[in-house]
Amino acid sequence: MDNTADRIIEKIKNAGKVFIAGHINPDGDCVGACAALFHIVKKLNSVPVALLEPFHNKFDFAGLE
Repeated sequence: MDNTADRIIEKIKNAGKVFIAGHINPDGDCVGACAALFHIVKKLNSVPVALLEPFHNKFDFAGLE
């Protein structure tokens, strides 16, 4: 059975690049969500590109590189 999650995963797998955008003045939730999606996209063999404004260094654990 094909569900929404399966369709999203297929789209990510078939994309060359996936751009991940956070909101203005990113807080911990924003940085964490972007980091999680960044790593998911990477595992699905697409190229993630995180678009975030500079954020406080207390959130600099994510490895968005």
